[in-house]
Amino acid sequence: MATTSSHGAVPSHLSRNQPAPQNAAALSSGSAGSPGKKEIRPGMNTTEVRTLLGKPIEEVAFGAKSSWRYPSLTVLFENGRVVEVKF
Repeated sequence: MATTSSHGAVPSHLSRNQPAPQNAAALSSGSAGSPGKKEIRPGMNTTEVRTLLGKPIEEVAFGAKSSWRYPSLTVLFENGRVVEVKF
């Protein structure tokens, strides 16, 4: 819970009116039986991964291969399809 300073204002980093980070919704998404669980499957395309995890912090491409880096993992694609996830 946010506390007020001696001047009665809530610090901006604790404000509840701040919009959630773009991939915060992905962090809380998942199936009804397992809240918060995300499943990346081999063969998923880039649109499916972006919908699930949000925008990566870095994208690197080399020919038909690419990698998308997120804070806790890296997704590797070949020809636009997931081939590996590194944790």
